[in-house]
Amino acid sequence: MLAPTRVPTDELRRMMYAYPTFHRAIETALADLEPAPLAAPK
Repeated sequence: MLAPTRVPTDELRRMMYAYPTFHRAIETALADLEPAPLAAPK
């Protein structure tokens, strides 16, 4: 059995779009990883 391959998130953001459905899922996952904006202090 092959070991899983790890791909840095920066590389995923720059990948060519060979499989649009796959890449839409990747874009969504990467967006979910981005930190949420901080709320402005009151």
